[in-house]
Amino acid sequence: MKMLLERRHSVLPGFGPTLGFSLFHLGLMVLLPLAALALKAASFGWEALWQATTAQRALASYRLTFGASQPQLWDRLYLRPRQVRVFLDA
Repeated sequence: MKMLLERRHSVLPGFGPTLGFSLFHLGLMVLLPLAALALKAASFGWEALWQATTAQRALASYRLTFGASQPQLWDRLYLRPRQVRVFLDA
């Protein structure tokens, strides 16, 4: 009976409060603005949302973002453009 009443000690002391604090700040700084963004987009309607996402300025930002990340992707995969071309021709 005595063993049931004893409290087990954690390997990581303070893990519970630290996890709670981290998740609270994640929700406050990341999830709350994303929810506001989704609510704002939902108030536009489908046609206005489509116009906003396919505007010239938005398309240019997509090209810049994905174009800048593409060389990083090739480096991560250890494939250089020349190797990719040879791989695709084969």
